[in-house]
Formats: sequence, C-alpha cells, structure tokens
Amino acid sequence: MLKKKYELKRKNISYELALLNKELEDARDEYEVIKSQYMDWDNRLKTKEKALQNLEIAEIKSHIKQKEERINILKKQLEELEEDEDIKDLKDRLEENSSALRGYFEREIVNLGKQKNIWENRRDKYQDLLQRICQNIECLKNNKQNLIEGRAGDIREIKSIEDSMKNIKKGCIS
Repeated sequence: MLKKKYELKRKNISYELALLNKELEDARDEYEVIKSQYMDWDNRLKTKEKALQNLEIAEIKSHIKQKEERINILKKQLEELEEDEDIKDLKDRLEENSSALRGYFEREIVNLGKQKNIWENRRDKYQDLLQRICQNIECLKNNKQNLIEGRAGDIREIKSIEDSMKNIKKGCIS
C-alpha cells in the first residue's frame, strides 16, 4: 500500500514536471515569436524613421532653397529701387517672408520631435514586453529546478523505505 502511494506520488511529480517542461517550451516559443516581432518592428521603425527624416530633410531643403531664392530676388529688387513707398512695402514683405519661413521650420522641428517620441515609445513598449518574457522564462526554469530537486528527494525517500521493507522482510524470514 505504501509503495503504491509513493509510486502514485512519483507519477504525479513526473506529470507536473512534464507539464512545466511543456509550459517552459511554450514560453520559449512565445519568447522567440515576440522577439522576432520586436526585431522586425525595430528594424521597420529605424527604416521608416530614416526614410521619414530623409524625406523631411529634402522637403525642408527644397523649401529653404525656394525661400532663399525668393529672398535674394527681393533683396535684388530692393537694391535696384529708389527709396520710396514701394521699398517700404517690399521690406515689410521680406520681413513677413522671413518670419513665415522661421515659423515653418520651428513647426517642422516640433513635428519631427513628436514623431520621434512616438517611435521611441513603441520601441520602449516592446523592450518592456521582451524583458517580462525573459523574467517569466527564468521563473519557469526555477520552478522546473525545484521540482527536479523535490523529485530527487522523493526518490531517495522511496529507496530508503524500500530498503527498510527489505530489512524488515529479512528480519521476518530469519
């Protein structure tokens, strides 16, 4: 009866160990999938950030060039005109264009900063998720080790009981 009880306990522990091994493998698989997704998102993020920055830089350079050309034309016109009311008007328009250009670039800088923050937040989110999965895997490894150690102790206990039963049996036979 005692032997059956220990055999049942040993089978239960083996079953729990198998379940934990399966859970550990599932967690590893999930970790690999999420890690792959994270790497893919990170690569996409970097590619898109670079493409976006290049596009925005090219657009800004184009706007700068257009505005500089416009400013140069206006400056040339100012130099050629005599000091009169038209010159004052042109100076005002030149100042307006310069202010508008300055405002445009300030808005672009703010927009680029916001987009960068959004992408960095996404990257941080995936890094946090990856870290939690790694911690979960470590916990599962520790549980597996504890079960293995517990099973080893149970096996020693069963062996000790079996030896005691043999000694009792020998004592009864002699």
